[in-house]
Amino acid sequence: MKSLDQYASDYFKTNLGVLHSFYPGLRVEVLKRELEVYLFGVESHNGKRLKEFPFLQGHHQKAMYFFNSMDKGMPLPYITGKAFFYKNDFFVNPNVLIPRSETEILVEDAVGFLKKMRNEKESLDKDLKILEVGTGSGALILSLLSDLDFSVDALATDISDKALEIAKKNYFHCQYGIHARTKLSFLEADRLFFNEKEHLTFDLIVSNPPYIKREEDFGLVHKKVHEYEPHEALYLKDEEYLAWFDVFFDQVKKALNPGGVFIMEGHENHLGSLQTLFLTKNVQKVDLKKDYCDRIRFLIVKV
Repeated sequence: MKSLDQYASDYFKTNLGVLHSFYPGLRVEVLKRELEVYLFGVESHNGKRLKEFPFLQGHHQKAMYFFNSMDKGMPLPYITGKAFFYKNDFFVNPNVLIPRSETEILVEDAVGFLKKMRNEKESLDKDLKILEVGTGSGALILSLLSDLDFSVDALATDISDKALEIAKKNYFHCQYGIHARTKLSFLEADRLFFNEKEHLTFDLIVSNPPYIKREEDFGLVHKKVHEYEPHEALYLKDEEYLAWFDVFFDQVKKALNPGGVFIMEGHENHLGSLQTLFLTKNVQKVDLKKDYCDRIRFLIVKV
């Protein structure tokens, strides 16, 4: 009887062409690691568990769901229910985007700005305030908070109540790695419209908003991303694109404290025009930054 390890090897070899069309760059070692974590909740040394267990012994139904889902091209994190980002695993499902490695640059920059602000305000009698707009799984804000050795006051918003359920679940599992006096609250909201009444201000605002033009950019989107990931977190209507960001940027500018910073992930084809747009808002500086693949990926604003 085949072991789980051998079954996975045979499956990978037989379906290599289809798998690489769905999962570019997928290696058999990655497939086996994801399968093992999915079935047993933890990775063993050299995939020991997969080698020990016969395919049909107690794991057939769950294993077949894994492989059948791969046949359809379902993203691996949606199959396993978890995605690794920055330094931790986060729960994900089709109600939230799968966190991408390039967004880790945003986390690193945000942590750097916060530490600099803290050092410049050693006599600060209250915590720095952070806002994330469009938190999704919460991976960004929770990674950021986990990297700080001082307390902050943070708010994470999302337009989707189902996304916020996942973010709160991730917070429950990550909270012990966050400074004990840090405060994090969640709010269902579209951009900063909630702040028209609250008038809150922040030292740092971060966001990975929907930034793909639904028609113009559609050909650049992997078909499985379109099929499985939440459209409201991916797309904006072409004709509403600049107006959407114009409103958003006005809200951000109004909510930032003097010396505050806004960092946003965006589309390489449109960040130039968004930089021009934000420069009309009377701010100190608007920079663009590249990702690991040398593509323009981030907008960094100082007020």
